[in-house]
Amino acid sequence: MTRWLLVWLMLSVAGIAAEPKPILVAQVFGPLRIDAHDSPTLALYEDGTLIYLHDERTAVDPFYRRNVPDAALLAKEIIPFDMAKFPGPYSTASATCQIYTVLWTTTHRIIVEGDWQRILKWKRDPKRDEWNQWDREHAAADAKEWESLPNEIQRALVKLDEQCQMKGEPWLPATIEVVVTPYTTEGEGVPWPAEWPGLHAKETRQGQGRSRIIPFPVRALPAVRRFLSSLKGNAPALFEGEKMLPYYRYPLPQEKNWWDGKEPY
Repeated sequence: MTRWLLVWLMLSVAGIAAEPKPILVAQVFGPLRIDAHDSPTLALYEDGTLIYLHDERTAVDPFYRRNVPDAALLAKEIIPFDMAKFPGPYSTASATCQIYTVLWTTTHRIIVEGDWQRILKWKRDPKRDEWNQWDREHAAADAKEWESLPNEIQRALVKLDEQCQMKGEPWLPATIEVVVTPYTTEGEGVPWPAEWPGLHAKETRQGQGRSRIIPFPVRALPAVRRFLSSLKGNAPALFEGEKMLPYYRYPLPQEKNWWDGKEPY
């Protein structure tokens, strides 16, 4: 029995060690990111696995996954320049409080503020005049800021966007994460379901500051979405009387590689 247990442990460790590592990631953060909040836009792994939020995503079908024949070649096509020469940060935003993107490789990071994917979608959409007024006006204003980006950064973002428009197989992680952060303004809260793991559950992880990260199996996503939709007007959830603001995100494999082993939330 002990021998078989040791064999199982050795195989498990070998499997973990063999899991492919990311070589290129684009991750978007910010207050206006409603879908897949703070989930990576695209992650390319050394074995050719590519996972990305696709262009026609929905709340229940956000990601595609596909394999590329040469991951290193694709990474070079997207970012062919020396990132050290483009430290940034850069901006495509015509207003404040916008989302921002972190472009990550194993050696460098570049920050680009603004919704560059909306800009590119606006630029290529022949029916953009039919967009609602708010999206149309902001995309047009941001498109002017786009022109201030270095050509190398523009081309990298265009290449990333092209990848997100390609077809792939629907993909979801085995777990989702509900991130809860302290709620500091007045307002009534909705009790967190008693049958769900809370702030002090065994599986709950400490995030940055007072935030907590609560994992759920992906099958719980519909129930999590229903509960979050009940929080009208950005109302908090009540955890044993403590007000916290929850949102959910999709973790990708080997995320801690691009966060230096730390919890980013």
